[in-house]
Amino acid sequence: MPEPAIRLSLYSRLFRMSTHSDLNAFADELEDRFGGIPSEVATLLEVTRLRMDAAQLGLSQVDVGPEAIAITFRTKPSASVWENLKGVNGFEFRRGRLIFRPPTKTGTGQLEVLRSLIGSIRSAHAPG
Repeated sequence: MPEPAIRLSLYSRLFRMSTHSDLNAFADELEDRFGGIPSEVATLLEVTRLRMDAAQLGLSQVDVGPEAIAITFRTKPSASVWENLKGVNGFEFRRGRLIFRPPTKTGTGQLEVLRSLIGSIRSAHAPG
């Protein structure tokens, strides 16, 4: 989409979304208006989905860098969260943050790792 005003409006809408159903409807709208969704847009939608999941699980901040993924919890994580994560190689808890050094450095690989970490945290929160 070449017009900056439209692009900014869509980014703004995306940032304000808080439910998966809103995000799915937005993705459908993008496809209806602009045709097939490029991989970069699909990645942005997936990152937004993970942001929603993280907020729902009590994660206040998720940072993905070239060397590590750092997750900050709003409150101290439960014992079940630690139990789910202790078998994961390359993770440590430092200065109140979960630091994970994934074996992959690619953006797509890190996205998969982040999805897996959030899944582990989610399953620890699931009723027994």
